[in-house]
Amino acid sequence: SDNENAPINVFTQHRLIAKSNVYSFVDSLVAPLSLINALVISVGLRNIGKTRETFNELEEIWREHYIYTGDELEK
Repeated sequence: SDNENAPINVFTQHRLIAKSNVYSFVDSLVAPLSLINALVISVGLRNIGKTRETFNELEEIWREHYIYTGDELEK
């Protein structure tokens, strides 16, 4: 959350606070997105075998549908 008083905090045992002070659409979300990225990496590393399996499946899907290949415009 972005503050200690966020309503979601009543449901948590641990709180990760990432201040953003976002007042408009041009303000930065770097801090909260960095925290999310760190959590995703941590979870992925806890079960590296499943993570590799999932990414292999995703890469096959992306290859079949020309996603992230650099040749999307050449189809």
